[in-house]
Amino acid sequence: MERTKRERHGKKIINRTISYLILIVSLFMLFYSLSRIVDYINLRIENKRLNDVLIEMQIEKERLELENAKLGDENYFSFYIKGKYQYDGNKIIEITSD
Repeated sequence: MERTKRERHGKKIINRTISYLILIVSLFMLFYSLSRIVDYINLRIENKRLNDVLIEMQIEKERLELENAKLGDENYFSFYIKGKYQYDGNKIIEITSD
């Protein structure tokens, strides 16, 4: 009789220990998965923000290409290089003061 009570008590302790270990592991897995979900959401938000910036940069690039197309070659070089270089139809030559 005494032995069976001890055996039952020992089994209860083992069962409780296993249950607590399973609970601890489950809670760890839950918090880990929640942190991964939060990281995923933050990455999605960052991805959307970067896509918006990329679209804005593409629009700006198209605008600059249109503005560049409006300028003639001579106007372009005289505007941006301020007369240090000259465009003679096929190539750019540097103006030297000899």
